[in-house]
Amino acid sequence: MERESYFSKIRINTRKYLPQIILYTFAAGIAVTLFIATRKDPESQEKLVKLRQMAVETPLLPGFEKRRTWEHNKHGSAIVMVSYYSTASFGEVKDFYSNVLVAKGWGKPVMGSPITPVFGDSEKKWLTFRSGEFLIAIGKEEPSDINFVYRWER
Repeated sequence: MERESYFSKIRINTRKYLPQIILYTFAAGIAVTLFIATRKDPESQEKLVKLRQMAVETPLLPGFEKRRTWEHNKHGSAIVMVSYYSTASFGEVKDFYSNVLVAKGWGKPVMGSPITPVFGDSEKKWLTFRSGEFLIAIGKEEPSDINFVYRWER
C-alpha cells in the first residue's frame, strides 16, 4: 500500500511540473546546439590566418580602393570578405583574375555565387576559383563594389 501512494504522488507531481520539464529540456538542447555551432576550433583559427594572408597576397587590379574587411570563423569553416571600390567592369575583373589566379595555380574559374543563401540570386556576377580546400570568389555589385570572398570549409 505504501508503494502505491508513493508512486501516485510522483505521478501527480510529474503532471504538475511537466510543462517546466519540457521547457527546460528544450532550452538546454538549444543552448548545447548553439555552443557546438559557434565554437571556434584551432583548425579554423589556423585557416582564418591563411585566408587573411591570401587576401593580402592577391594582386589588385589598378584603381581598386579598399572599403572594408569582414571575417568570420566557426567550427569547420572560415571566411574573409574584402570589399573594394572600382570603376572596372565585371569583364575587366574577370579577364584580369582569370589570368592572374590561374597562373598562381588556382583552378579555372566557374561562374556562380560562393554562398548562395548569403548572396542571393546574384550568381551570374560571381567568379569562383578553387585550389584544394580553399576558394576565392570575386563578385561585382553595381555600380562600383568588387567583393572578394576567401573561404575554407571542412
